Amino acid sequence: MPFPDDLASLYRLLERARSAGDPDRETALGVARSGTGLGLEEAAILLAAGPDWSKEIFEVASSVNERIKGKCIEFYGVVYIHDYCVNSCRYCGDSREARARRRLLSLEEFREDVQALLARWPLRQVCFLTGEDPVRFPFTELVAYLQDLAGYYDHEIILNIPPLSTERFRTLRSELPAKNPLQFRVFQETYDREVYAREHTGGPKKDFDWRVASQARALEAGIDRVGLGVLYGLNEKPDGVAFETLAMLAHAQALHQRFGRWPKTMSFPTAQDSPDVSYRPTLRIAEDQLQRALSVTKLTAPEIDTVLTCRESAAVRRRLRPVVNIEDFAARPGPGGNSDPAVRQQMSLGDMRPGDEICQEM
Repeated sequence: MPFPDDLASLYRLLERARSAGDPDRETALGVARSGTGLGLEEAAILLAAGPDWSKEIFEVASSVNERIKGKCIEFYGVVYIHDYCVNSCRYCGDSREARARRRLLSLEEFREDVQALLARWPLRQVCFLTGEDPVRFPFTELVAYLQDLAGYYDHEIILNIPPLSTERFRTLRSELPAKNPLQFRVFQETYDREVYAREHTGGPKKDFDWRVASQARALEAGIDRVGLGVLYGLNEKPDGVAFETLAMLAHAQALHQRFGRWPKTMSFPTAQDSPDVSYRPTLRIAEDQLQRALSVTKLTAPEIDTVLTCRESAAVRRRLRPVVNIEDFAARPGPGGNSDPAVRQQMSLGDMRPGDEICQEM
């Protein structure tokens, strides 16, 4: 399909997939067992399958995941640089309208927060996040903070930051040492243009097309890896959960066709309450829905690492771990979250266990 111009056709694909018979689902699962991946039509057939197919789809996906990725979970740390934002996003605790005390870490505070995390846990991946406020935190400051980080951190830097231009992505890569692989990870939130317009009412993030093309710009500019994601729960349409999964897979396939490589990661966060905005998710994602989304993603693009976060409860994380490759580690989503016990969090979390408990469980 011509991504993203024909995203609406995915709803029609899912509607047709609901009328598929059991032989069609068996055929799709048979192809999936090989671990070579699926096309969008086969993925739609498995996404649209009834609940009586859940167990088998999950078991096949678990087997494929273990065969290709091994029995291994990677963990990454989380560091928020600031939570100022000029965007109006209905669901976000850092939205411009949020009644919140904002914070921008100074360079010294940033260093202290990173080192507080690494002193406890020798993580080889850390995700750095910012709100979008080009006046309070311009691009030159981002470069300076990351250059300072590279002086004492030698591993992968994951950037979950507002989309950049191709030129700025190129500058970012050239200004940081090659010893630090860069992954640009941004979530489209929803691939449904109607839902996207409803949820994003002000600021640069209103521009759907600028955001959806950001991974391609990053790869064009030489960023080492990119990641995709949606926020499950925004799209409450009858096929909303399946549509978002299928659209994310279509995005991944488009990048693979254009650049010859898959996104490194796909993330599966679910919308949560926030203490500082009135938004409450109208659609709570059931465990079975999240399991199906992860399972079909793993069967469609087994090379991509699936990511599950502390938004989900410890019980959900344990249950879904056979089709998960990466998890965040004792994340506290707010500036100073690794060094300040009273940090203001962007959203409520389902799993607030300390790192010691997670290590013991693993």
